[in-house]
Order: sequence, then C-alpha cells, then structure tokens
Amino acid sequence: MSEAENKFQWETTYRGPLWTGVFWLVWSAAGLFYFLLSGEKGHEFYQIVYFLSGVMAIMALNNRHYGTNHRIAFAQDHLVLPKPLNIWHWGEFHLPYNLIHEITVKEVSLSQKILMDIEIKGDEFTYTIDTKKLPENEEKNILFWLQKQTGLTAQRLVIPISSEAMTHGKLETWQKRLLLMALFVSLWALAALALSEGYQGMIGGALIFLFSFGFIACLCYFLAKRVGGPKDGVKKWQRRFLLFYITFYGAIAMGFSMVFLNGVLDNSIARSYTFKVTTLSFEDEAKGHCVEAMVPNNMLPVAADEQGPVRALILLCDKSFKNLVPGDTLQVFAKRGALLTPWITRVERAPQDLQEKASTTLRLPASQDTGELTK
Repeated sequence: MSEAENKFQWETTYRGPLWTGVFWLVWSAAGLFYFLLSGEKGHEFYQIVYFLSGVMAIMALNNRHYGTNHRIAFAQDHLVLPKPLNIWHWGEFHLPYNLIHEITVKEVSLSQKILMDIEIKGDEFTYTIDTKKLPENEEKNILFWLQKQTGLTAQRLVIPISSEAMTHGKLETWQKRLLLMALFVSLWALAALALSEGYQGMIGGALIFLFSFGFIACLCYFLAKRVGGPKDGVKKWQRRFLLFYITFYGAIAMGFSMVFLNGVLDNSIARSYTFKVTTLSFEDEAKGHCVEAMVPNNMLPVAADEQGPVRALILLCDKSFKNLVPGDTLQVFAKRGALLTPWITRVERAPQDLQEKASTTLRLPASQDTGELTK
C-alpha cells in the first residue's frame, strides 16, 4: 500500500471516560494487595487474576494518549475502528466499506433528539459506535463520512424513554456520588477483611453481621432519598444496582470492622475450653483440615427459661487436624471479646489429661463455668 493510500481522509478520537480506567486500576491494585498481604497460601490464582487485570487497566489508561486503538478514521477503501478491548497490541479493526450493508442511528426521544449511538451492520458483524466517547458534535461528521463512503442512507430509530433529565455524555451528580461511595465501601471492605483476618474465629458472631446489614440498609434507604436520581427510565436500574452494591459491601465492611474491633480492643484473659469433634468436614488448601466441633455449653449465652440439651457446632481448621476422628477432643483458647462476642485465639489437640473433660450436650448454669485460665 502506497503512502497516499495510507493517508486518512478524516479521523477523530474515540475514548471512553477516564474514571472507568482509574476505577479499574484502583480495584485491581486493592484486590492484589489484599491477597498479597493476607499471607495465606492457596490464593495464587486470585493474585494472578488481579495482577493481569491491573496490567490491562494500565495499558488501557496509557492507550488513551499513546496507543493506536482509540480512533475512528476513514481511509479511501476502508474504515478504521477500535477493537472492543481498548488495550495495546490488539491492533485496529479495518473494515472495507463494501462489507457494510446497513447504518442505523439510535436516538433518544426528549424535548430535542439526542444522538445515542451509531450501529454499523454487515452479513457477519454488528459494530456500535458509542457517541459518548466522541468529541462534542463529531457524530455528525461520522454520519457524513459513513454515508459518503458507503453510499448508504442512515436509518433512524427513536428510542422512547422518560423525560427525566439525561446529560448526554456526562455523569450526573447522583451518579458521581453513588460511584464514589461504591469505590469507598469496596476499599473499606478489603481493608476490613485484611485487618480482621486474625479475629474471625468467633462464636455466636451472627448478631454482629445482622446488626451491620440492618444498620447499612437503613442508612442506604435514607441515602437514596438524599442523593435523588431517576425513579423510572433507563437509569433507574443503574441507580438500584449502585444502591444494592453500596448496601451489600458496606454491610460486609462494617461487619468485619466490628469483628476487628471485637478482637483488637479485647483486654480479657484467654480461657481454655474443650471441644469435642463431631464431624470431619473438608480439607482447605490454605487452612488445612477442617472439622466440626461441639461448642461447650459454658460458652453459650444462658436463658433462664430454657432447659434441655443444646447442640451448637463450629467449624475449626488447622493443618494438625489430619488424623482426627469423631469423638476426639480439641483444646480451644478463647477470649470474651470487646463487643461481648467470644473469639478463638488458637486451637490445638487436647493433651491426654483433658480427654475426659470433653464438653457434654447439656447446658450448664453460668456459675458452673469450667473454663480454665491459660497460663
């Protein structure tokens, strides 16, 4: 191909919003550092996934200024389009004009028509040009050159939507606020999970998470009224998804933050308890062999009007549990918890003299607490 044939008759930039690339990079980096700092084995797969995701995010951000896959150009006999994955080394999509059989312009029905996207179709492909990624008013030039080079007339398709405010190509205020909150709770959740790693062996910790989900759900209910946003139309579902995301990850973040505070602020003395193994559960690559054990009654809350047998089980994991069988006894060291939720500091196989002190299934009064202070 000669130099003259290589020269484009017209071209323009085609880039997505910057915040998506930044969010992608921050999310990838946060996930990678979380699994690296956790110090546990068996997470190599997730480390590789987050690492590759971060590399692709960096490449996509770099490509916005220095790459070649961020333009739409019209040559003499073909159209140059970005490939779907906007990163280095994927080349560009060179589409001969004679393969294009249909051009459709999709519009939004508001007080004035707003161009949404341009769809190019052939026998074996469909390519959509998102006009929000184009410089202002460049969609008119795209249409002009498409019709000129292909000899086709663009068909117009009007998409009826609500007359709620829609800012073409820009994020609305409610979107920016919800996206920032989504990013915040994501990073908060990762930090809380990492910090609470050594305090997660709780007994009866369900109330902490129930409280967290209830509190965050109420908070997001009032947040939804405060932030505003569309009640119907296309963006209604985007708003609902973001609120659900903030509620879910916000509750997880708050729950594990409370788990962390329950352990790190606990100044009580660890007590020794005997747990009887009831079931061999499964083997975890990172944690070792896991078993179900019966929680002793003197660790459970006592209700004055409740009598009879009690059966509370907990999952315990350690690499030394390989040869355990149902009926064996474990020695568990636990603290009271700053939020009054007992948590396990360590677990080991019970010495021979404690084998006969395995906990029964009968609830004992609080005055008969057989927990022994550790030395």
